Amino acid sequence: MTFKDFAKGAIAIAVAQILVGVGNFLILPIVTRTLGPHEYGIWITITVTVMLLTHFGVLGLSSAILRFIPSKINRKEISEEFFTILTFVAVLSMILGLIVMGFSKSIADELMNDGSLSRVITIASLLIPLSAINAVNVAFIRAIDRIKTFVILSVLSAYSQLTLILVMANMGLMGVVSAILLSMTLMCVLALILIIQQVGFSRPRIDILLKNLRFGLPLAPSSIIAWVNDSGDRYLVAGILGMGAAGVYSAAWGIGSVVFQIIVPIQMVLYPTMSKMYDEGQMENVKSYLSRSLRYFLILTIPAVVGMTVLAGPLLVALTTPAFASGAIVIPFIAVSALMAGIIEVVTVILLLVKKTHLNLIVYIIPAIINVILVLIVAPHLGIMGAAMASTVSYLILLYLGVKVSFAHLQFTIDWSSIAKSVASSILMAIIIAFISPTTMIGILISILAGVSTYFGAMIIMKGVTREELDFAKGALGKANSRM
Repeated sequence: MTFKDFAKGAIAIAVAQILVGVGNFLILPIVTRTLGPHEYGIWITITVTVMLLTHFGVLGLSSAILRFIPSKINRKEISEEFFTILTFVAVLSMILGLIVMGFSKSIADELMNDGSLSRVITIASLLIPLSAINAVNVAFIRAIDRIKTFVILSVLSAYSQLTLILVMANMGLMGVVSAILLSMTLMCVLALILIIQQVGFSRPRIDILLKNLRFGLPLAPSSIIAWVNDSGDRYLVAGILGMGAAGVYSAAWGIGSVVFQIIVPIQMVLYPTMSKMYDEGQMENVKSYLSRSLRYFLILTIPAVVGMTVLAGPLLVALTTPAFASGAIVIPFIAVSALMAGIIEVVTVILLLVKKTHLNLIVYIIPAIINVILVLIVAPHLGIMGAAMASTVSYLILLYLGVKVSFAHLQFTIDWSSIAKSVASSILMAIIIAFISPTTMIGILISILAGVSTYFGAMIIMKGVTREELDFAKGALGKANSRM
């Protein structure tokens, strides 16, 4: 695969991510306005708990799919690999779901301090196996480079959730949980039908499972510890400051973390592509792709962080309600953390390529521990801003460790000149947006368009991006439908 093909695939996924992002942004005001800060805090607590248990159900096997399947060409071998992993993950995650279902009353009493939520938790427990199976399905679709299938499922998932939440919003928290459950069930069924059409059906094999577990199991603790960095602070905020504060913090997190979505199109194509190249000994191409992927990610993310910082207050109020307005102060911290998380995603691909998955544990565990300690110390005094600051510090440490450990095995060039030009252009963009000072959604959209024009105009003048790169991006966007 040439870098142009790689970039076209990433751009096709980026188009889908934009559509998905619009859907998710429409979901946020509906859910926050329907539930309010307290119930929204409960919903987010349920969501991050499902995410945690999904990691236990998958046990790093989605990464094993991405590492091994791209190099296979035999249809039977691919089918056996997928269905072996799928069967194991489905059984394990169903057991976890049944455990949560059995203890739903205790969880409602002890974790939520509201016994009436046991029925909601019972329904939400079904999300665990669905989420785990979906993770395996998506990993496989990425591994076999079916971008069109991925795009269709992603967009359909976002807008089926939006539609079902709109229909069931009058049921409150139960309606939101049920809507997500129905949407996820639909996505799992559709994905499995498409995968079976592609590779057929095969019986699981224990030898294949053991091979994949040897690769995936060392990643499982890292995934769980990464969850502590990504989502554990919301648990702590709920326990220290209450569900209302957790709801406000989570709404701000949902907006600030949009920055992280910029890495998703690159990440979706990068790992399976790098796996194939690395196995074929194309080391210079591997280094080049990693370097250029990081450069393009930062060119897009640095202005997004700056813009998110300037527009934090108007965005949060426009997308939620005034009851969530106090969360605006944490959006810049979350956006910076998301930028660092994206860099980490690119850099730590190296550890997966060289099969040093146990090192991920070292990279993630220290920042996770520091994050928990800092939140416990700072949040009681500084509230949600303290929690956001703690998260930013932990991501900074995680970034340092990720680069240090990964570069010990394989190094690639970082374009510091491009980064400096991006920062300078972003500052100019921020001045323009601050001058407009929007207060309505229309004003926000106008300021975003003005900011984007200013940023890329400055980047072209400073040669931070070339006209050839812009022409290629325009052409790739025009061909995105054919690539999908």
